[in-house]
Amino acid sequence: MTIALKAPILLCCATKWESSPLIHRWGFSVVKSLHYEGSVRSVDVVLIKTGIGAAHVREALAAQAAPRLAVSVGFSGALQPRMASGDLVLDVSGLDLAVPQAAREIASAQTIPLHFGRFAHTDTVLSRPEDKAALGRTQRCSAVDMESAAIKAWSESRGVSFLGARVVLDALDDRLPSEVPVGETAVELIPFVLRNFMDLPTLARVGWLQRRAMSRLATFLEDLLPCL
Repeated sequence: MTIALKAPILLCCATKWESSPLIHRWGFSVVKSLHYEGSVRSVDVVLIKTGIGAAHVREALAAQAAPRLAVSVGFSGALQPRMASGDLVLDVSGLDLAVPQAAREIASAQTIPLHFGRFAHTDTVLSRPEDKAALGRTQRCSAVDMESAAIKAWSESRGVSFLGARVVLDALDDRLPSEVPVGETAVELIPFVLRNFMDLPTLARVGWLQRRAMSRLATFLEDLLPCL
């Protein structure tokens, strides 16, 4: 597939908690439902909110024009020790060596811990530390999420370079609620909160970690995107 030299970079985010901080920070405009466009330091960017999981990713990207680079952006769970919430994780396999070098320099200047490695895929939330540890051992991956594998497969099918750029939400020893909310509006979230009432302290902590994590990732991407 021929990709125009002026093609934008495509950012794929699963949820509003991952996409909204970027959209608001960079002033992106709505083009159509769940599809936003704008620029980051003169770099043309398209952002698509895919929804959670591989099936939603495939549906969201089915008619998407080929970008010059597809980036999986958002939260991940750590699969290895010595990775903390707020650390950055990059999958740079197949990219020019200049990319990880630039990423190291940017993360160092911002004093944000940076890790490199592959992302494992899961179709369900890995809420128990022992499940994350087992997946990290068997697949030798650095982190886990529910969308990167599908975004990478879509990129490869179109001859597009792929970058995984995620921020750790839960460290290896952190326990999460066993489900994620299906909806994103207040009305849709109420049943989720009621079902997980005993986990309210954990949910409150996760909410705080999400805001801090996405702020770090956005700051990092602002400096990285012009290097890609």
